[in-house]
Amino acid sequence: MSWRAAVTLLAAVALTGGCGDGGPDSSGAGEAGPGAPRQARPVITPDTPIVPDDAGDLPDPTAQVGLDCQKILQDRDFAGPAARKIDEVAADPGSSDSQKAVANACGAVIKANSGKWDESIKRADAANRHRKDIPRQMRAPLFAMIDQAELESAAALGERDRVRQVIARIKREGGQLPDGYLRNACAVVSGTETLPECATLTAPPGPSQPSSEPSSRPSSELTSGPAQPSEPGEPSSEAPGTEPPGEPPDTGGGTGPPGDHSEPPPEETGPAPGPS
Repeated sequence: MSWRAAVTLLAAVALTGGCGDGGPDSSGAGEAGPGAPRQARPVITPDTPIVPDDAGDLPDPTAQVGLDCQKILQDRDFAGPAARKIDEVAADPGSSDSQKAVANACGAVIKANSGKWDESIKRADAANRHRKDIPRQMRAPLFAMIDQAELESAAALGERDRVRQVIARIKREGGQLPDGYLRNACAVVSGTETLPECATLTAPPGPSQPSSEPSSRPSSELTSGPAQPSEPGEPSSEAPGTEPPGEPPDTGGGTGPPGDHSEPPPEETGPAPGPS
């Protein structure tokens, strides 16, 4: 089977998210903080196919390393023959620069998923030195996984300086630290000394948090407090001095129909005229 056919086959397989799919090795809520128990180790997997359908002129040997890596991560087979083959490609002098770069990136993720933090750091260093050799078609998923593997490994080892460097690089390249990256890293640390941001995850937001959608209420209501509920067709606000809703205004004269009135008649302003 050619690698292009394999791409088509793998594209039909649903990829799990960066935090795992809730299996035995995946993390829970990622909560941390003083006295909080460690969560199950998260599993890093690609959010998008490592080898896309429109790979273009991607060299077959390099594409094959990416396909092998994708299958290893999907199957969570971090110690089998396929994982050892990735190690061999990274160490083989005959491998091309792109093959080695992809194999090192994949190796960093495999080692992190296995809890081999030191080895993951070494592979991440090698992959980062040769980021330019990773084919552009494969950079988005591999860069994201390298960042996560390095951040988790540095956090687990208590390497605070490296943690800060990785976070700075992620923010520089992506604009902000994704919440999933932080949760994964916090799942492998104890307390908040290495990663103080973990303290923000101890209280997950509840349903009472304000909505991010813009309010349709008038600005006057937003600044002066909630308005009283009104019936359909009534104005949303009243001018000072007007009568309460539902009652006709007093105009000072008898303009209603003749007959009995439930309201008292207007007060007389002078003596009534005598009979003629």
